[in-house]
Amino acid sequence: MGCFSVQDSRWAPLSLRPNDLLIWEGIKYGKAQGYTDLDFGLSDWDQEGLVQYKRKYATEEKTISFLRYSPNGASTEQERQLRGLFSQLTDLFTDEAVPDDVTEKAGNVLYHLFC
Repeated sequence: MGCFSVQDSRWAPLSLRPNDLLIWEGIKYGKAQGYTDLDFGLSDWDQEGLVQYKRKYATEEKTISFLRYSPNGASTEQERQLRGLFSQLTDLFTDEAVPDDVTEKAGNVLYHLFC
């Protein structure tokens, strides 16, 4: 299967639980296709709402560790700059002041770099 994510929705109709319906239909579809697992992907500890949402469905929760091997020693300046750029872009596009359509367009442009 491809890569998809559950995003934080912050609009009034959320009380109708549309995300729950989408996940439930996805689970039913996946089961009909013979899938046995649904991976909600990683979340940072400070994303309390997202973590809580995922816990409604999760049967297994793990800590994810990232390891990096640099055969020539420390990271290059270019690698450090690229990590800093991704961090800045994330901060910019997750700012509540940024309109959802801008964030969506930016996500569509950058999506292939993360999946």
